[in-house]
Amino acid sequence: MIISALLLIGFSTTAAVANTQHLVQLASKQEKLSQNIMKAYQTKSPSTLVLLKDLESGQMKLKSDIHTPEISNLLTYLTMCLRDLKQAVRKPYNLHNARLVADLSASISEGNRYIARAL
Repeated sequence: MIISALLLIGFSTTAAVANTQHLVQLASKQEKLSQNIMKAYQTKSPSTLVLLKDLESGQMKLKSDIHTPEISNLLTYLTMCLRDLKQAVRKPYNLHNARLVADLSASISEGNRYIARAL
C-alpha cells in the first residue's frame, strides 16, 4: 500500500514537472516568434501571417494550461496585444505602423519571457 502511494506521488510529480517544462519551452518559443514578427513586417514577408497564427495558437495553449491568477492576467493582456498586432501588420509599412508593430511585439516578447521565468 505504501509503495503504491509513493509510486503514485512520484508519477504525478514527474508529470507536473514535464508539463511545466513544456510550458516554459512554449513561452520561450512565443518570445522568439514575437521577435521575428518585426523582422517579417519590415521585409513585407508573407510569413508574417504564419508567425501570427503560430503566436496565437501558442497563446491559446498557454492560456488553457496556466491557471495562476497573475499569469492568467498577463496572458489576457498579451491576447489583447496580439489582437492589436494582427491589425497593425495588415496596414501598409510606414514609420508609425512600424513603431506600433515594434511596441506590440516587444510587449508580447517581454510578457512571454516573464512567463517562462515565472514557471
